[in-house]
Amino acid sequence: MYPHYLFKSGFCASVLVILGFYPLFCSAQTMTFNGSGTSWNVAGHWTPANVPDTAGESAYVPDTLVNPFLNLNMSPAIDWLTLDNSSATFYLNNYTLTIYQSQGFTNSGSTHANNVTATINGIVTNTVSGQINIWGGKRLYLKGPMITNNGVITVNSDVGAGNTYLIFTDDILFNGSGDLVLSDTIYNFVQGQVNTHRLTNAAGHTIRGSHHLGNNSMALTNQGLIQADQSLPLIIDPTDNQTVFNSGIMQANGG
Repeated sequence: MYPHYLFKSGFCASVLVILGFYPLFCSAQTMTFNGSGTSWNVAGHWTPANVPDTAGESAYVPDTLVNPFLNLNMSPAIDWLTLDNSSATFYLNNYTLTIYQSQGFTNSGSTHANNVTATINGIVTNTVSGQINIWGGKRLYLKGPMITNNGVITVNSDVGAGNTYLIFTDDILFNGSGDLVLSDTIYNFVQGQVNTHRLTNAAGHTIRGSHHLGNNSMALTNQGLIQADQSLPLIIDPTDNQTVFNSGIMQANGG
């Protein structure tokens, strides 16, 4: 009889036979945040007691918790994350959240890019109750390729001093019925990581506010509404050699 060994990580198990390595099964596991603490990287804050941090694992914040606070203090790379709680607060800090599956990151609470630089790699759905806030002087990188925004995403949400950036690291589509808001300051920048990255604002979605949309570092397709509605101007400034395609509305009705 050939010797064999069983290796197990979470619910993934395989058998190593003398002739080779043969995977037997790998079942996805969802960890539910239980609110017993705030730190992502503590197993006891999840049920079952396992930190969601790798492929095959997902994270869920239920609506049964009262004002839960979740503090990202590592860079997990998981299948999906759902904040199914409008009272939830999620701090990204200075870390990267990578989402592998098309279910993506669903946010029904308040998510904050609050500390220097945060990154979300993967599809994002911001629900009607969802808020994604980039604090003054901070940066949020989004890879997308799709952001379904039915809530509000705000650049420089605290109207603070210091350049504040929403940077997309590939071509990106904003759709849904929500608003991408650039607050009423001179410090706002929405742009590509390189000047050929294209932002598409889909029909039904609104980009509004003031200051730099483009910063000479993106291509632009507008099928929705782009609106200057603050006291300071909204400067639409795509890359010089990139064509702007507009089949939607661009208008000014600021103070």
